[in-house]
This record gives sequence, C-alpha cells and structure tokens, in this order.
Amino acid sequence: MNNKNIDKDSILELARHLIFANKKLHAVQIAEEEPKFLIKRQFRYQPILYPVIEEPKPIEIKEEIFDIGRLTKFLIDKMIDIIECSGPNQLIRIKRGTSVFMTDARLKEEEIKEIISIFSKESATPITPIFKAAAKGFSITAIISAVSGSRFVISRIKS
Repeated sequence: MNNKNIDKDSILELARHLIFANKKLHAVQIAEEEPKFLIKRQFRYQPILYPVIEEPKPIEIKEEIFDIGRLTKFLIDKMIDIIECSGPNQLIRIKRGTSVFMTDARLKEEEIKEIISIFSKESATPITPIFKAAAKGFSITAIISAVSGSRFVISRIKS
C-alpha cells in the first residue's frame, strides 16, 4: 500500500476483504472525505484501518482595529493592556502585564483631540469635558481641558 494513487473504491474493497477474511477484526474506520488510510496491526495480527488525518491549517482571525495614528501599533499588540497619555508633549506610557513602560512617543494637543474624536465616532458618544466611551474592544477615559491640556487612558476590554 505504498502507492499514493490508490482510489477510494480499492480501499473500500480492501476493507471489505479484511472484514470478511478475519472475523476477529476489532474496528474498521473509513473516512468518506479522503481516501487516505494507514493500516496498523493490533496484537495477534488483526488489522485495523485508521484514516490518516492531516493537521488543520491555522485560521487567521482578523480583529477589527481602527486607526488612531501613531498609537495604532499599541492597539495591535495583544500584550499591551493600557495606553496612557498624561497630556500634550508628555511621553506615552503603556502597561504590559504588570509592567509599565515609557515610550518615546509624544502627542500634540491636536492629535489627542483627534484620538478622542475617533473614539467618539466609533462609539456614537458625544464628546464632553469628561469623556468615556468603548469601541471595538477598547475603552477610553479622557479629560478635555483647555487650561492643562487634554489627556486620556485607553484600556483593552478583556473578554
């Protein structure tokens, strides 16, 4: 049975022959989808047919993530739980597990307001001075201030 071009009918015929020739056959499993089989001998030389099962191909799940400019790369990284901006021209902090890291990214006031407006559009929530919204697996809490500058915290919603 080393020939790879064996058709399904010949395999079924072989299975029938083995069943009728040896009454002590324990099991015969035949897959109807693909004619690939492996014959194993059990104790006392009783043949059993097992289908050769191929490994399933990995399925790519594409999560829908919206574009928030330079911080989109932090949304894509599944290990990052929190993205925090303390204000304009402040270093962005990210929380990965129990560790907090300072990034080299800084946002201007316009960029901060753009991120808040993107969340507002995605969640259909109006922008208020204290803004809370959730969209596409993330939540944002933001404070919009003309005096001290706007700031926000984006958290990944764990499911």
